[in-house]
Amino acid sequence: MAIAEIFLSAFLQVVFEKLTSAGISQFVKQKRLQTQHKTIKEWEKKLRLIEAMLCDAEQKQCHSNAVKLWLQDLRDLAFELEDVLDDFVTEARLHRLNDESQEHHHSRSGCCTPFHKVPSFLTCASVASYSNTANYSTSTVHISNRLQDILTQAGSLGLSQQTQSWEMQQEEQARTSSLIREPIVYGRDVVKTEIIQRLLKDEPCCEDYMVIPIFGIGGIGKTTLAQSVYNDELVKAHFDVKAWVCVSYVFDVKQITATIINSATQATENFSDLNGAQENLKHLLASKRFLIVLDDIWSDEYDPWDQLQTPFHAAAKGSRVIITTRIERVAKNMLRRQNQSPIVYLKGLSDDDCWLLFQQHALVDPDLVEIRNEVLGLFKGLPLAAKALGGLLRKKDKSKWPKILKSNIWSEECGVLPALRLSYHHLPQYLKRVFAYCSIFPKDHEFLEKDIVLMWMAEGLLPENEEESMEDAGSNFFVDLVSRSLLEPSPSSDGGCFIMHDLVHDLAQWAAGDICCTMNINKVSSRTRYFSFTSEVLEGQPWTLGKVSQLRTFAFFGGAFDNVLPIQMLDSIFRQFQYLRVLSMAHIGIITELPNCIGSLNHLRYLDLSFNLQLKELPESTSKLCNLQTLLLKDCQFLRKVVTNMELLTELRHLDIDQTDLLEMPAGIGKLTNLRTLNQFFLTAESGRMILELKNLKCLSGSLHISGLQHVVRSEDAKEVRLYEKLGLDMLKMSWGASTHEVDHNIERDALEQLQPHKFIRELELNGYRSFIFPTWLGNPYFTKMVVIRLEGCPRCENLPPLGQLPLLQELSIELMDGIKTVGLEFYGIGCLNPFPALKTLRFKYIEYWKQWLPPSVDDSSKVFPCLEELLISDCPLLEGYFPSHLPSLKLLDIVNCSELKVSLPICPLLQELKISKCKELSTTAPVICCSESLMLFDISQFTGIQGFWVQGVETLRVIGGGYLEIGVDHRKRLELVNCPKFEKLWPDQFGELNDLTHVVLVNCEELAMFLETNLLSSVKHLRIYGNNSLNDLGKLTNQTTCLEELLIQRCSSLISIGNLPLTLRMLIIEVVNIEQPAQEWGLHLLTCLKSLKLINVGSSVDSVQSIPDPDLYLPSSLSDLTIFGFGSLKSISCFSLPNLTYIWIQNCPKMSKRCIQVSEGLVIKSGASYLHVKRAASNY
Repeated sequence: MAIAEIFLSAFLQVVFEKLTSAGISQFVKQKRLQTQHKTIKEWEKKLRLIEAMLCDAEQKQCHSNAVKLWLQDLRDLAFELEDVLDDFVTEARLHRLNDESQEHHHSRSGCCTPFHKVPSFLTCASVASYSNTANYSTSTVHISNRLQDILTQAGSLGLSQQTQSWEMQQEEQARTSSLIREPIVYGRDVVKTEIIQRLLKDEPCCEDYMVIPIFGIGGIGKTTLAQSVYNDELVKAHFDVKAWVCVSYVFDVKQITATIINSATQATENFSDLNGAQENLKHLLASKRFLIVLDDIWSDEYDPWDQLQTPFHAAAKGSRVIITTRIERVAKNMLRRQNQSPIVYLKGLSDDDCWLLFQQHALVDPDLVEIRNEVLGLFKGLPLAAKALGGLLRKKDKSKWPKILKSNIWSEECGVLPALRLSYHHLPQYLKRVFAYCSIFPKDHEFLEKDIVLMWMAEGLLPENEEESMEDAGSNFFVDLVSRSLLEPSPSSDGGCFIMHDLVHDLAQWAAGDICCTMNINKVSSRTRYFSFTSEVLEGQPWTLGKVSQLRTFAFFGGAFDNVLPIQMLDSIFRQFQYLRVLSMAHIGIITELPNCIGSLNHLRYLDLSFNLQLKELPESTSKLCNLQTLLLKDCQFLRKVVTNMELLTELRHLDIDQTDLLEMPAGIGKLTNLRTLNQFFLTAESGRMILELKNLKCLSGSLHISGLQHVVRSEDAKEVRLYEKLGLDMLKMSWGASTHEVDHNIERDALEQLQPHKFIRELELNGYRSFIFPTWLGNPYFTKMVVIRLEGCPRCENLPPLGQLPLLQELSIELMDGIKTVGLEFYGIGCLNPFPALKTLRFKYIEYWKQWLPPSVDDSSKVFPCLEELLISDCPLLEGYFPSHLPSLKLLDIVNCSELKVSLPICPLLQELKISKCKELSTTAPVICCSESLMLFDISQFTGIQGFWVQGVETLRVIGGGYLEIGVDHRKRLELVNCPKFEKLWPDQFGELNDLTHVVLVNCEELAMFLETNLLSSVKHLRIYGNNSLNDLGKLTNQTTCLEELLIQRCSSLISIGNLPLTLRMLIIEVVNIEQPAQEWGLHLLTCLKSLKLINVGSSVDSVQSIPDPDLYLPSSLSDLTIFGFGSLKSISCFSLPNLTYIWIQNCPKMSKRCIQVSEGLVIKSGASYLHVKRAASNY
């Protein structure tokens, strides 16, 4: 793969920020190093001169290896300079911590508790030792000399100072036209039809024209699709004016306007100013319906686009603009109405379509089939890759195919990576470095946004200022990369994971060059700064890494690994690192103990030890990591202790201790004022007052779970926490557990009253609260952003808070509230005219003594629950009523184990799923209960006013016992009714039927046979009727079916006639019936598709059958499986007329014996007291 162009503006910007940082100033001041101060100023001056030459160097590197080597040296120097500056800042921080600890120690008047002792590594001697190892004099001289060499080389290379950045240099790009290059466009029929419909359809809107954006990653086929639509004959005939413009990177309004005119008129007009061009275009479009395609737009600035579209308003209604872009933000900016013209998100092709496209461009060769799976794994749905690789293999000898497919060279040679590089070149400088860092992940590795953002932060890739934190900046960077399709949601995960397309990963590796190495430790060089590996690498290495002291990232990205990692091995690895910033060891294996040398990783900012299940504690030296920003200990299930001197980790911003076994919160955690993530904070019987540690943690964000609140002994302590000041929190959970001593519930109530969160909190959960009333702030409309509330296990509360007053509440769950007997007006909010205006999901579960649900006191019931989509009521055995009378948005209703509840179902036009089980009564004001996805009714004592059920577009309908209907998803459309003897009708005639029904099962449904005689669909392939004593003529059912393949009739005592059986039958089972129709009239020999036949105790009609074949019973030669029970007169069977037969089972035929069966070659007979088995010799029976 070609070496990436090197772009260093972002690198140098980081260095400039560090040169002028407060840490450097503090270092110079502490050490009184005037010489170093002058040296640092000189470094900045020289770097500014170098920065001015970067634009020239970045352009010349494509044609000059010497310039590229100069840039590589400069990048190495930038890394080294960062490391040295980091050393300076680290020492300054250690000095400050030492001074603060000494001062605190003396202020405690000799207090010698472990918490207040001065840590040994903060003594003056220790800090001095750190200073000596830094060897500032040598480092500064080395850096100064390197800078001077870089400047000298720049002069000899002829580099000049430029002010115009690379992005402003318009590069020569492949231009597109409206002509179709692909004779067949694979896999885009559906989306093409959708776009054409939107082009031709007259939208009921006031705008003169509509914009249709097509968005997708580079090479996904946006231009090809637009060309196909543009040249469609219906489209050509529909529009008066058509124009195609390839916009590319520079959005020049005058140039684009002129191109539209020239494309539409086939002219070559030039315009001296924008006004003339736009006047001309306005005249051209006046009262005409136009189609304009703006292909390959990169600029996300709104003003130029707004200016371009000014002449469009002169056109006739029905005009359209199609744009294609790789940047989602561009697509959104150009939409006129967000809800009227949705973006077309172009996804990858299927494997079959990729294969067809590949074959179209490759030579026709039978050997292609042998490499099908291999090449499909390379494409990952990208049409450009399929097309390009096909074209490349077309030019290569077949003997070279394997080598090409096993390397990344193919994507370089056939132009895929060069096409994708445009996406990289057009990234802002600040995004280039963070994107290149993403190459640290293995291909197909799923990752969360927060994971990569915290790693960027640890590597110093994110800016920080008063207006925006590093985390917020990183989140914005991440969203930007997603909008450019360089990162994308993982299709295999619904948990918010992201992934990189394989070819985008190749692009990131190209951009990172040799500073990032993944998997292959032998490729680690002196330039490598980032290294990641999996368990395969870990298993095969002796871990004598050699020259890795310069590594900044050392990350494990593998599945769960179960090998033991001895402390000696970890010690040998850690001791080699001098400048490590990211150490990720989640899932790495079985670590029982970490070496003390981990505390010597002075530059470490990110430490992930998650899912190390055997780790019991961290070494005390961990508190020496004064630069540590992120400490992740999630699911270290046996971890009982972090570190004693936690307060020394002053830079810590993120601490994840979820699912650990910590005995208590680390002492001094309240001094970590930079802390933003603290998902768990628990109190114990001995540490109830530790809740005060939360007081100064004002930067907390995300979610916070405070548990053990029963141990708070003073409500004043809760007040001191000032939760309402922690504006970054989105989710707050507070829980109370069992206590070994008597709890004062008044203190519990007063404490919760004081733990009021800020008004913009989004989620709140109270679990195990045991006082009698909820706090006054809960339900206050002051909480304008509250969307989720969960109240669980609060057994003493007798009234619910006025949650109906919350304007944006969308999800409410109330469970295990034994004190609730009535849900009344207080629930909606006294005087609230529009209760629960935004609620979408409402759950009541396990409320044992709840008896009444009262309606709200509003005149118009339509104002209550107007948006409710899901209502679930479970295990409320005493609940009697009421039930909401107006649920226009309801999609799911689930009521289970409410034996006294009378459900009066209103008209629910959007209902999709209905499940009602073990309730007293179901009634409805609608003429029929309609739902579109699933239906289940079980153990309902009484149905009132229900004419029928109508289910449309569902997969399975099942009815069991006294009115039980269940519909769920199956791989086939199936109707199954069990034990419903009084069930007469599935749906009223005017409501239609179950479309495309293929499987019907009727078990003990006496009254339904007559309904199905006239309503059974011709599409049915499988029919089973069991225990139906009203069915006497099977022909009335089967004569409606045209494709019946399997027919099972069992225990239908009234069945006397089979009628004419369908010729399509492949399996026939008739069991325990009293058929009177003579056997010779059954016509079994006509069933030429029949493979399996079972006749078991079918009645007196077979008494005349003495042999098979017999004038009374001929069987079809297609049979392979035959079972006969209860043929009293049967004496012999000849298998010669059944050449396909492989299995016979004969039982309860008293006149038959082994010698009475004539078998063909290969059949073997096995006999018993009352049965005979005949099988092929090769079978095991």
